[in-house]
Amino acid sequence: MWGQDGGEEVLIGNESIAKAISNHVNELLKKILKNDRTDSLEVDSVATSDVEKSSTALVVSGDTVIAQSTVHDGDIFVKEGTLTVEGCIKGDVEVLKGNLVVRSTGIIEGNAHVTNGKIIKEEGAKIFGYEEITTTSLKHEIAKKELFHTSTKFNVPWNEEITDFDEFIFRYNRVESIFLGLGSDKKYYWDGSRLWNAYGFVGWGFKSHKWRGLLGLSRQFYYQTHTGNNIIDIGIEGYSLTDSKDRWRISQFENTLASLLIHEDFRDYFQRQGYTLYAGHYIQSEALKSEIKLSFNADEYESMPNRVDWAFFGGEKIFRTNPPIMDGRMRSITLFGGFSTITKTSRGPEGWQVTGSVEYSRRSLGSNIGFNQYVAEVIRFQPIDMYQSVNVRFRTATSDGVIPTQRLYELGGLGTLNAYPYKSFVGNRMLLLNTEFILSGGIFDDVSFIPSWLFGRMIFIITSDAGWMNYAPSRMSPLEGFGSIRLNSISHNLGVALGNRSGTFRIGVAWRTDVKDRVRLVMRVERPF
Repeated sequence: MWGQDGGEEVLIGNESIAKAISNHVNELLKKILKNDRTDSLEVDSVATSDVEKSSTALVVSGDTVIAQSTVHDGDIFVKEGTLTVEGCIKGDVEVLKGNLVVRSTGIIEGNAHVTNGKIIKEEGAKIFGYEEITTTSLKHEIAKKELFHTSTKFNVPWNEEITDFDEFIFRYNRVESIFLGLGSDKKYYWDGSRLWNAYGFVGWGFKSHKWRGLLGLSRQFYYQTHTGNNIIDIGIEGYSLTDSKDRWRISQFENTLASLLIHEDFRDYFQRQGYTLYAGHYIQSEALKSEIKLSFNADEYESMPNRVDWAFFGGEKIFRTNPPIMDGRMRSITLFGGFSTITKTSRGPEGWQVTGSVEYSRRSLGSNIGFNQYVAEVIRFQPIDMYQSVNVRFRTATSDGVIPTQRLYELGGLGTLNAYPYKSFVGNRMLLLNTEFILSGGIFDDVSFIPSWLFGRMIFIITSDAGWMNYAPSRMSPLEGFGSIRLNSISHNLGVALGNRSGTFRIGVAWRTDVKDRVRLVMRVERPF
């Protein structure tokens, strides 16, 4: 039963709720859930009832638990109490003068906002929208900062995890078919509680008939500065991998879904076996996350053929042929650096992400070929107001020497130029600019004949993709080979899409602007960048 007596805990399940509270509470909640907040919310004056459920929100006073077996469809507002989420909330969460605790099984599909309290997330907890804490006291500001260092994860987009579901690995592609494995992600001990970390995975490809695995060992040195918690580590990895250079285009999870469901494998693969020695420095704080890493890579490369051509759906489609690579031995030194200031706000993600890498390969290191490769990427998430935002990604790459096939750059299709054939441009000089303008469906909240329960959970997206590719002679320096850029040499497409509030799911169309061509359907289940 919905309700509460005194200070006892309320358990939200599937039973009926108490009588509705007065209309002026609804108006207040509408403002809150639109993020039209002030530093002090006058909810204490509302005392006509403890619990309300309506088409917009459930209001509860005191400590509250969303049970593990419960799926709550709607928004929740808790005042003067702690909200503990063990189940699923399909909406926004507001907590006033209390904490939000999300257990390992907990899921919040909307945004989470806490006033004068904390957001505490266990390993495995998920909040799909933004996370925001507001407070008017120094005490709570200090408590808020402490929350960002309880995890052993390094929360940056470029840090691809080993496992998919806790310690379990599942993937499907055209060169392995089903791959099953077990693993453990690398852990970063931001509190210095441990000095050593062993990590890795092992698994079996059902059609490649090969074991794949990685074993890594890291020695970590922790210290703290005004910039945040710091880790310096040195380590070694040994591995036998089914690898791909397309991780920046599409994640392993999204690619597995595409391969299984629509008969489209958007990655190309090769076998890579060997070892890596590395030294890295990492910073993680509320405002900044950064990494700089120097590594020596000793690898053997080998091409992999298609092994399977099956999917649940897709009609008469067949998988693309996995392209051959330049087989052989490669020894290289790689320097990678990146930083992120991206934070989740009530207006959406905001901040910068910058990454870059330099790879140096020479015969003198034992490699079959010699080349240098340079890749840089800049991403900006910029909210304009509560309803509008602009996201931009610029990526460039160049090289010199004889660059192997598995290091060439490709544009076209998903994740790059959405309206063009997949990987239709190949070269060793590349420029790419992806832009998206996002308009929140909440802008229509005041239009009475438009259902707010529908458009309030959607975004409208306008996309623009522009790319340029060239193949320069190997004797040219990395800065040469860009002189042929002309307006008519730039490939461009526009697109429109509808997405969920966080932008992780979107479906739309894209079309070329240079020639009349068919409109292409674009669907993503993760953000494109």
